[in-house]
Amino acid sequence: QEEAAAAQQAAEAAQDAAESAQREASEAQAEAAAAQREADAAEAEAAAAQRELSEAQEALAEGGDRERALEQALERERRRKFLLVVISWDDGDDVDLHVVDPAGNEFFYGARSHAGSGARFEEDTVNGPGNEVWLHPQVTPGEYRVYYNLFSEGERSAPGVSVRGSVVHSIDRDELPSRRLTQVGNRTLVATVVVDRDANVTVR
Repeated sequence: QEEAAAAQQAAEAAQDAAESAQREASEAQAEAAAAQREADAAEAEAAAAQRELSEAQEALAEGGDRERALEQALERERRRKFLLVVISWDDGDDVDLHVVDPAGNEFFYGARSHAGSGARFEEDTVNGPGNEVWLHPQVTPGEYRVYYNLFSEGERSAPGVSVRGSVVHSIDRDELPSRRLTQVGNRTLVATVVVDRDANVTVR
């Protein structure tokens, strides 16, 4: 009986030890799972931060390198008889570019293209600072009238917005007259661009 009692005690002690080891193993497993979850969360946060950084860099490059991108595109098209009009301004206003071609077609944000013409209003900025761009990839001879229009005003300390522009073509680049627009809805004729049959361009 004494031997049986001792054996029973030994069995119970072994059972307790096994249960204790099982609990420790379960706790260790739970700690490992928690650590893995924390590592996964940290990795996900790092990936999200990397994506945000990449998006910010892309947005910065897109916003800061527009002129360089335009110049590179123009360089590829130098040997073609094209005509490009681009305007820029630095305030938070909405300025619209309008171009009327020799056929009387008026291009702007509300009429980006016209049947029978390869020209297209390429870029519209609603809230400045911004750019607006009109492009004719195979220009036809004639007169092209360029207008600026102050569509709406943004918040600023001084009245009016200064608008600058350029006409870029296969031979050279000519500046458009700068204008300070102060009256909303007053479409202003800024220049007439004359293209002859040899694609020579005169701004007047």
